[in-house]
Amino acid sequence: MRYLFSFFHGDWPKWFLVGVWGPVMSLVVVFLFAASANCFPGGYDWRFDVMCRLGYAHVNPDGSGYWAAALVFTCLMGAPCCGYFYRRLAATSPRTAVTARALLGLGLFLGVVIGLDGLILPKLNAIAHKLHETVATLAFAAIFFGVLTFWSAMTKWLRIKRGWTSAACSALSLFVLVPMAGAMISQAYLFFVPNDLGWVGPDWSEKGVPVYLSFAFWEWLAIGGVYFCLYVMAALLPAAEGRSGHD
Repeated sequence: MRYLFSFFHGDWPKWFLVGVWGPVMSLVVVFLFAASANCFPGGYDWRFDVMCRLGYAHVNPDGSGYWAAALVFTCLMGAPCCGYFYRRLAATSPRTAVTARALLGLGLFLGVVIGLDGLILPKLNAIAHKLHETVATLAFAAIFFGVLTFWSAMTKWLRIKRGWTSAACSALSLFVLVPMAGAMISQAYLFFVPNDLGWVGPDWSEKGVPVYLSFAFWEWLAIGGVYFCLYVMAALLPAAEGRSGHD
């Protein structure tokens, strides 16, 4: 129980989280996603194929298991970040840190549920119509906003404790904001401008649709942005936790 508590509490040395845990997670997850994409019938084009298509057994029968393993592995290995970041940001932004920990924890939990959907857990869509898609959307939203909230608390910490300027914090934040802004703007453009493209798919490439209008393209960049945020926060935050404070 002590080790389990330490895992979820993030009670780890910084060198281990940044130098061991993060790199190992990255290598394993990249391998599993690559294995899933390699099994995709007809080849997988990340620019125009949304990530979830890798996980559909009827679309990717030989590779969906790798995708599920990648998702479960990512979410479980990301769990210690909830406590680790909270303990270091609660001193300058206690309420923000609490919200971020709850959102990120919820998102990671739902991500595990999605990964185990139909493998160990009952099939979600058999329980309720579109339940899989609903849970997946909630998981992505909770993870993204959890990371974004932690990021907001970290930029405040950088200004207060490290003397960073607002301009420097804003420049660093572009790495996560640009992909999400691109996804929203591109989809808003397609919604309001008449077209007969339908939902993004590999046929878009054959039609010559610009990649910057593809939700799949921005989705993968956003996932990379989320990972970037987690790793940068782990690298920038101090090895020792702070004391309680007020927002």
